[in-house]
Amino acid sequence: MGQGTLIEVKQAEVQKGTADVQLLRDQQAENEAKLELFRQMGVVPPVDVQLIALSDSFPVTEPVFQLDDLLKMAEEENPALRALRYRSDAASAGVGIARSQFFPTLFASAVWGGFTNQQTDEGLLLQQATFGAQSQAQGCVFEDSVRAALSFPG
Repeated sequence: MGQGTLIEVKQAEVQKGTADVQLLRDQQAENEAKLELFRQMGVVPPVDVQLIALSDSFPVTEPVFQLDDLLKMAEEENPALRALRYRSDAASAGVGIARSQFFPTLFASAVWGGFTNQQTDEGLLLQQATFGAQSQAQGCVFEDSVRAALSFPG
């Protein structure tokens, strides 16, 4: 008889331990569900998750939000929305680039340059001019002699 009671006591202790473990698991699941709710809402929990409890009554008040404030808060708190905005901006830039390829192209170029040369030997220039004049004179004499030999006038 005494052994039956000892077994029942041990079974009760095991059941209590199992219930304690299940209680901890349920509390952890509740905290994870609260965190998931806040994540889906896109806000940071205002206090520690374990201090947040469900309320049986909710005060009803009229919201006083402005559209610009809501859009700004949504973009700040929601990384997926921010990524979509960046993707949209990149796509718009791609469209602009694609359109610009069909625009007429105007190309202008201007070049300004110069060349300077300084003669160091002026005697060479005089000598070249003299040889040129002598060569022209010899050409004239040759043409005159050819005309005279062929009896051409003047």
